[in-house]
Order: sequence, then C-alpha cells, then structure tokens
Amino acid sequence: MLLRVSPSMSLWPPSAGAATRQLLFSAEGQDIDLRIGPADEAPAGRWVLSGQVLGPEASGSVVLSDGEGLTVAETVLDEFGEFSLAPVAPGAYGLALLLDGREIVLPVLQVPQPG
Repeated sequence: MLLRVSPSMSLWPPSAGAATRQLLFSAEGQDIDLRIGPADEAPAGRWVLSGQVLGPEASGSVVLSDGEGLTVAETVLDEFGEFSLAPVAPGAYGLALLLDGREIVLPVLQVPQPG
C-alpha cells in the first residue's frame, strides 16, 4: 500500500542560514519526526537527514532519492525506529519509508544552499 503525505514544501527561506530544522509528518497511525541539519564530519555544504518513525511496529527502511528517482542513500530503522542517512548536497529529494509492506512517501524536500 502506498501512502503519500502532501504537499511539497521548502524547508528554509533563502535567508535562514544553516540551522537544523525539524518536521513532523503523520500517515496511517505512524508519525515521522524528520530532522535536517548541517553535517559535522562531511564536506562543507552537506546536510544530514535523520529522524524517527513513531507508532506501532516501526520497523523497515528509509530510501532517499534524487529528482530523477535514483537512490542517493538508504538505511534500516534501528530498534527504536530511528534512522540517519549519509550527508547529501543541497537539492530536491524524495524520502520514502518502507514499513511492513507499506510505503509512505513524504513531500519533496528542498535542501538549500548554505548561507
């Protein structure tokens, strides 16, 4: 079953700088806490996407894709439903959670240029 959370959104206005942002999404009894912040141990201008899936039976994986639908990063949820993806460059990304036969697709994430 495919669940889409909408609408598409931009995470920062152009002048917001490099602060960590936290977003909360809900879909079919699952809450997704998504945090996006500057990467500490990666080349300048990279961002880390991490978070936690809350709700019943939060097990599965997270897939980040670029604007062409190609997988950029993926990981498995830990025992607490938490995840952290490899640092990414600014751009538009799709984030999908694959949870026990369900796919939850978040709105397009616009990760900005730093500064």
